[in-house]
Amino acid sequence: MTNNKTHAKNILLVEDDYILAMDAEDTISSDGANVSLATNVDTALDLLQKSEIHYAIVDYHLGRKDSRPVIEKLKAKDIPFAVVTGSELDEIDTLTDEKITVFRKPVDYKWVVRRLSLKNR
Repeated sequence: MTNNKTHAKNILLVEDDYILAMDAEDTISSDGANVSLATNVDTALDLLQKSEIHYAIVDYHLGRKDSRPVIEKLKAKDIPFAVVTGSELDEIDTLTDEKITVFRKPVDYKWVVRRLSLKNR
């Protein structure tokens, strides 16, 4: 199988767990996507400012912070995204609307990307 990155989607992956981040990045990029990894809110916001992002997958908890600033920026820029979390889903109920898909960890990141691309055609 040949990866054609000329039409590849740019995906922002926001994940602070190094092992999960590396595994997710490998999984997502194996389908030809370009992955920009952010391990904290500031880096994610910087990438959103400087890069063309087509989709995002955002871990809700990033260390002692949550990813609400990133989620708000994604909404403002109208970038399709999914939230992944190991937390109880009711903890992030205030974030949910028709544009947000929430997945519980562990998650198949390749499937999340497919879901985002199908939902946002």
